[in-house]
Amino acid sequence: MSTQTTIALQTKSCVETLGVEDGLTVAVEAGIESVVFWAGEEGEFIEALGLWQDQGLNVLSVALPKLNAYSSPSRQQTEVFIQRVHEFGVPAVGLIFGDQTTQTPSTQAQENLFEWARNIDLTLILENSGRMNERFSSLHEIERFLESVPGSKMALDVGHLASSGQGGANPSHLKERIVWVEVHDNNGVQDLHLPLGFGSGVGAFQFGMKSLGWTPERIVIETNPQIDRNLDAWVRAVRSDKAQIVEFLGNAVPV
Repeated sequence: MSTQTTIALQTKSCVETLGVEDGLTVAVEAGIESVVFWAGEEGEFIEALGLWQDQGLNVLSVALPKLNAYSSPSRQQTEVFIQRVHEFGVPAVGLIFGDQTTQTPSTQAQENLFEWARNIDLTLILENSGRMNERFSSLHEIERFLESVPGSKMALDVGHLASSGQGGANPSHLKERIVWVEVHDNNGVQDLHLPLGFGSGVGAFQFGMKSLGWTPERIVIETNPQIDRNLDAWVRAVRSDKAQIVEFLGNAVPV
């Protein structure tokens, strides 16, 4: 296994439960050095970016709330968030689209999306959606976006592959565009974001990781331990997820 793999944390569940200051405490005490920072459903956490940066945490990107790719108002709201993120010098923003598969965009609508994405100043990191009825859960659709927006990247969520009916899919053809792999457990049907060790079948993170065919340079924990505002319990939960990833990789990951 690669000795270069590092473990980062997606902060969504942590900051939504504890707030940005206590969430920061959890990340630091759990030994996290890099984060994908959650912007909040209304962008309410963006202004706290400086606090996390001041603590020396490496903010890899800011994950923005789900948007409808083919809705101009939704994209315009996302532009407002991106402008605010840009002020903090974060290099990238994460996107996840919520369009339904029942909606078939026209060729012009698709080109409008690609043109919009090409004009964003920051690097766009597109995450595969987690439900079968959502567009962009398909790796083929993700691939077309990446081809049409040359500077864009992908965050491959193996939990979303499972819950969208694609457990075991081999994304090796996208490897050069994948910046990290996100892990969480589920039952292979629902997008539950369970702590590692609670999944079953194709919804167990080990299944998704083995299906990759390679060891990613960065793995991002995106679990929700579904516990109360107990800081110590949150630290233990994040440490447990880290330990399970280390064990899976053969204890090759520096912690």
